[in-house]
Amino acid sequence: MAAAGMRFCRECNNMLYPKENKVTKVLEFACRNCFHSEEVEERCIYVNEIVKDTRTQLEIIPEDITDDPTLQRNPQVPCPECGNEGAAFIRSHDGGKDSTLSLIWVCLHYECRYRWIE
Repeated sequence: MAAAGMRFCRECNNMLYPKENKVTKVLEFACRNCFHSEEVEERCIYVNEIVKDTRTQLEIIPEDITDDPTLQRNPQVPCPECGNEGAAFIRSHDGGKDSTLSLIWVCLHYECRYRWIE
């Protein structure tokens, strides 16, 4: 299979766009300038790979955690960044094969709000 990428018109060198030929029910690349079209040989015209690793990407907003009074807190947990004591935490799946639970901690110190996983 050929790699998906940009294609250009043989007639006028403008970009070709994927388009369905409604008569023949075939996927084509068509030029919007000179209306030249060619049939798509491969079946994949675009690949979007999403890789998400929750161990390294903490997609939480610290203010949402520290300002939420319903979340659990531990006033004795020291922050590895600033050394102040006090952190709020939530539980999160790590997304791996074992599907284990991790704790995402957020420092309660207003100027720090460092995040870490345990």
